[in-house]
Amino acid sequence: MAEPDPMLLGAPGAQLTVRQDALDGGATRVGWKLGLGDREPIGGGPVVGYLTSQTVLSCGSRCSVTAHAVPRADVEVAVRFRRAVDPDGGADEVRAAVGGFTVALELCDLGGSDDPAAIVAANLFHRAVLFGPWTPGFPRPAARACAIVDGAVLAKAVFAGTSMVCCCARHGCWPPSAKGSEPETP
Repeated sequence: MAEPDPMLLGAPGAQLTVRQDALDGGATRVGWKLGLGDREPIGGGPVVGYLTSQTVLSCGSRCSVTAHAVPRADVEVAVRFRRAVDPDGGADEVRAAVGGFTVALELCDLGGSDDPAAIVAANLFHRAVLFGPWTPGFPRPAARACAIVDGAVLAKAVFAGTSMVCCCARHGCWPPSAKGSEPETP
């Protein structure tokens, strides 16, 4: 195992201090996120960020990005665990622990420093997140997701076969059903 970069050792602590300040201010814990983008992996692997209710958007809400230097939206697949995962259990253990999954649209600001410690301390470019409806179980192989805003595909993601769409427009957010139903309204 490679030695950690001494320049990065303080970054997680700085990140967790900001998280704790949000929790102390009334935000609730939502979960964790993995940084897998081009500027996020540090030392050859993903890094971890946090999610709190402070940055969760409700379906149909608006979020200004005018203060963001380089605003971007990422389509993600989010999982909700129903129990703890044995760290030595492998992939089957993770699958068994997942209680549900959904599509998420994360708003990021890619402006600012390229310094790895600053990226971690600033919570991996995260600014806001919108979750679609939750589906029970673990995502099936080749699950795909895309975000459509006002009829235009904004971003796509493949999880690893069910196709899901999170549509964030005036009409709400939904995954299409097997019958191709209309969207749910907020």
